[in-house]
Amino acid sequence: GYYSRDFCLLTVRHGIVFFLFVFMIKQATVVRKLCKAIQEKRLVQFYYESKTSDKKEWRTVEPYLIGLRKKDGHLILSGWFVPTKEQLSEKQEPKQKLYLIERIDKDEIKVLPKTFTRLRVDSRKIYQTPTLEILCRVEF
Repeated sequence: GYYSRDFCLLTVRHGIVFFLFVFMIKQATVVRKLCKAIQEKRLVQFYYESKTSDKKEWRTVEPYLIGLRKKDGHLILSGWFVPTKEQLSEKQEPKQKLYLIERIDKDEIKVLPKTFTRLRVDSRKIYQTPTLEILCRVEF
């Protein structure tokens, strides 16, 4: 059939808007789960696709904060990575890491019963964050 150029552009725009809407819903689901875990000081486990190493694997993390990075608009999770024995054998060290929320699978995230009782990083990295707009943050 015949479609006008304007109709095709409108359809493409609607497709992009729909994609962005679905993308935002997925991120909102992840943020809601993570903020609840942060509030309750509970560890989380999620399936993550690293942008830097191209690794796709489960990560266990003490979640400390979620913020909007001002320089690029990315939602990030900051927390303490707790590697498995296998990850330790691959030289993955326990340390503070940043995770892009968009790379956390919303269907593969678990809030664990285990809790944490202190920060394992300098508190300034959590409470003095001028480069982030904070959505939720652990309180001690």
